[in-house]
Amino acid sequence: MEWWKTWLNTCATLKKAGSEKCIQCPSGTSGSGYTETFSSLSCATQASDYITCGLVDTVADCTTMCNSVSGCIFFNIYYDYNSNSKGNYNGNSTQLTCSLFQDKHTSSDADNCGNQPQSNGGVDTIENSCGWYKGS
Repeated sequence: MEWWKTWLNTCATLKKAGSEKCIQCPSGTSGSGYTETFSSLSCATQASDYITCGLVDTVADCTTMCNSVSGCIFFNIYYDYNSNSKGNYNGNSTQLTCSLFQDKHTSSDADNCGNQPQSNGGVDTIENSCGWYKGS
């Protein structure tokens, strides 16, 4: 996981310098009626009201996805990285996982912290998990 810490430190430095190249969850509201309920966690929401999930490029894409699915009022967006048996994360997608739910959730519901074994001998890691609720 040292690569991730290095990337985050580099990203923080670039943000201070005004670079917009770093992908991070925006804070506050998404601008389309959603309010952030948690951010920057290393665990994802796991709940019985789960609807579906998909891969997206931005928070706005996940907002659109939730708006298009009946009953969706909350989404959890995060990076789900899979390592190989040597712990390397090469070749992972830069897309975000967008999970949709029927109820509002908080950080206490984000209890899927990855570490599930993968077929290649590695494990998955969840990073930069953020929750968004349709409402205030």
